[in-house]
Amino acid sequence: MCGVADAPIGRLDDFAGELLLRLVDDDDLILQFLLSSTPITPAAERKSAKNASKFLRVIIYGPRCRLNDVGDFMTQAGCYLDDPVGCDRNVPYMNPQSLRTELKSFVNTMTDEAQFAPGPMWRGGLVADEMGLGKTLSMIALVAADQDSTLNDKSFTGHPIYGASISSTLIVVPLSLFSVWESQLRSHVHDGRLTWFMHHGKQRFNSKSKEVLPDIVFTTYQTIEREHRNCAQGSSSLFSHHWRRIILDEAHTIRNHNTSTAQAITVLQATSRWAVSGTPIQNSLLDFYGLFKFLHFSPYDDPGVFDDDVTNLWRVKPAEEAAEAFKKLLSCIMIRQTKAILDLPIRDDKLIRVPFSHEEEKYYHQIKQPVINILDRATESGCQTNVPWMTAIQQINKLRLVCNLGISTPSQSRHLPQSGSIDERTALMNARYSMGGELCAQCLQPVEAPASGDGLRDATRPQVYLSACSIFYCADCSALLRYQSPDPCEYIKQLQPCQIRPLASFLPTPRLTPVGDLSPSSMEWDHSNDISSKVWTLVSQIKSCPNEKHVVFSSWTSSLDMVERALRCDPNHIIESVRIDGKVQLKNRSNAIQQLHRNPRIRVILVTIGCGACGLDLTAASRAHLLEPQWNPSLEDQALARIHRLGQTRPVTTIRYVMEDSFEEHILKVQDRKKLLATTLLSNGSSLENLRQLLHERKEGQLS
Repeated sequence: MCGVADAPIGRLDDFAGELLLRLVDDDDLILQFLLSSTPITPAAERKSAKNASKFLRVIIYGPRCRLNDVGDFMTQAGCYLDDPVGCDRNVPYMNPQSLRTELKSFVNTMTDEAQFAPGPMWRGGLVADEMGLGKTLSMIALVAADQDSTLNDKSFTGHPIYGASISSTLIVVPLSLFSVWESQLRSHVHDGRLTWFMHHGKQRFNSKSKEVLPDIVFTTYQTIEREHRNCAQGSSSLFSHHWRRIILDEAHTIRNHNTSTAQAITVLQATSRWAVSGTPIQNSLLDFYGLFKFLHFSPYDDPGVFDDDVTNLWRVKPAEEAAEAFKKLLSCIMIRQTKAILDLPIRDDKLIRVPFSHEEEKYYHQIKQPVINILDRATESGCQTNVPWMTAIQQINKLRLVCNLGISTPSQSRHLPQSGSIDERTALMNARYSMGGELCAQCLQPVEAPASGDGLRDATRPQVYLSACSIFYCADCSALLRYQSPDPCEYIKQLQPCQIRPLASFLPTPRLTPVGDLSPSSMEWDHSNDISSKVWTLVSQIKSCPNEKHVVFSSWTSSLDMVERALRCDPNHIIESVRIDGKVQLKNRSNAIQQLHRNPRIRVILVTIGCGACGLDLTAASRAHLLEPQWNPSLEDQALARIHRLGQTRPVTTIRYVMEDSFEEHILKVQDRKKLLATTLLSNGSSLENLRQLLHERKEGQLS
């Protein structure tokens, strides 16, 4: 050993040197060396050290989670730790060799905090394989694999138990995906091996019935929310049982833990819980909290703990350290495989920037300026109500629609007329909603009507609500707001909250009237026969590949209307297409997909993002067209996964269309931020460049 100026001060024997080297090489440990002329060994051993002039003291610092590791290592080496002398750090002292009985250490491996009892045991996890890798089949295999087992140990829940324990699995799915699950069950499970039942609408099982439930009970998110809201827990069919397991398909549906749907699903009792989502994070880290809460992933199902140990970590730690810590946490509960494990055909992603025509550019800026004025006035006045901001959001949506439709964009009234016939009010409301792309004023998620087979009046619960001042709300937010606007409405003289009612109450029939069926008095088309620059560019791309089939995605049915007209505008070269949107019944959707696969004349399928982002097999097509960018990039990923997945045999080309110098380019920047967060947290390794960008976004306050 050497001291100042490398002057030798002593020599360690080989055994002590090897021991210290092993400790120094451990990255989790810090060694503090103190040189003393006073021996600290027991009196019986001091005689052997009488010739030593200096004594080396070593204090070992490290995380609690390594306590037993260090103790075992020292014991195996025949060495024993003594009480430290000269410790100058304000840290707890723990000696793993002090007691003969082995210590039962309960340490949170994320925070290194000790606790007096082990955390509650739980079963389940998050299955986050990329889209198209067989998550549905994996869950079916799980159910089938242990069907004969009698194991249903309630002690693993870690929560109080209510209701009778049953061996059935509850699978929660969007209604449109039930047919996908049923098809997978019929294809992969031997006849009679598993039984299943759809608990929805009028077909529901009775909690008081003595009949044995099938192996699998399917239900929808809306059904669970409704039963939880309207029924006492003891009288509800779904809430009166302790299920063997619960599986949430498209589990990102509950990413907002404040919604009544997420709160209802968390209350369900089960031995194990599985959340299935190819896109578990879509907006921010808080998306994971909704999943942790459903999984009962203690202690991170507590909002305070999640905020302290996860959210705040990104504020106080370097980006790389925060990302690695959260990925370590995810590794405890998440299974994720990427398409890299498959030998899929190559996928070529393209972005086409389309310039406005002179007329389109002029029209776009005419609409853009009022939006700027609205925001400026709201900012200058310090207005705290939702009305001016929601007005701006609706106008921004119209800007986006102009990018698709050009000068043919319908002129819409912002508010329902306060006078005039009911038919006029209804027609205007129909026109505005049928164009699609409306957002909930609270959660800013798209609101879309269910398929006409489960129409607005026939649905278990209305999906779209509207205030008297024509602001849209989703079902969950409407219930949380107790069906009143959150702020006083400036269109009511007394400045009181206005009532929120189901959209169906504004409509004379169960179905929404297509835009094309509206009378001229209900909406004004500037140039109904004009095709926009973007749509012409799309059609030219389709015509350039006559031997391939195409999928066109858009948020707006009016955009798909224009594409459909453009495909048929040349009588000598009509391009046949089929269509799936919110007004197409579920059984007719299957027929449209079959035509795409089997009919050589059908070259194009038109699909709204809300209907086609999950559950459809569109592998008959090899070219996908996204007509406009989405606020949520995971919606685009889900849509593109409909064609680039297992079963695809041809190279795939995806094309995104963006208008130059438009609001759509800002949406691309928002997408990049969200994709960066998801890539950093879900990938096996994070590049330093990704982490630097993430840190830059955080400093700008853009990461929540």
